[in-house]
Amino acid sequence: MATAVLLLLVFGAVLYEAGVVAVHLPENRRLVPEYVFAKGRTLGALQFGFELGTGVRTYVPAVAPYVLAVALVLVSSDVTEPVAAAFGFAAGRAIVPWAWLATTPAWQAGFAERASIVRWLALVVVAFGVLSSSLVR
Repeated sequence: MATAVLLLLVFGAVLYEAGVVAVHLPENRRLVPEYVFAKGRTLGALQFGFELGTGVRTYVPAVAPYVLAVALVLVSSDVTEPVAAAFGFAAGRAIVPWAWLATTPAWQAGFAERASIVRWLALVVVAFGVLSSSLVR
């Protein structure tokens, strides 16, 4: 049963990213305040990543994290897997501002132009992981 739900979820996510269906993703419309960034490049970025990754503030425009969250709820045997995924996502989000600081404006412009490709790649990776883990269980 969980595998069928996950297949439908991944199929719906693909339709969403392709623009075939429009769904309002859950979001928290609070921005990260200035004092978080005032903590510096290391602590500020880590707190930003944690708050964004756990959904405490702002929102994520890609569908892949939502697919992962639902999949973890459906197939996890205990709370450690969703918690580990949340911390991993938060760490990944913290890396983005650190990496951004180390790049040039030309690279940043190129990345911004290819943001949809990054969202598709994230969805493919999450879909593969979700579907393969559900088939193994």
